[in-house]
Amino acid sequence: MRLIGVAERALELMCRRTLTRTAFGKKIADQGVTRERIADSRIRLDQARLLVLNAADQMDRRGNRLP
Repeated sequence: MRLIGVAERALELMCRRTLTRTAFGKKIADQGVTRERIADSRIRLDQARLLVLNAADQMDRRGNRLP
């Protein structure tokens, strides 16, 4: 979960940077490739968060032993 927090912060910084930088006459945030990368990062981050949540739930229900 700590690494997910670090990744969340990195995503926030990435979004802020795209709003302040300009390339080829447009803000970086307005370019499709950048939006796709941000969206992919958000998806992967949420996927990791749900995976950790599921693992914690299984540990609460079944304990820490292997089946």
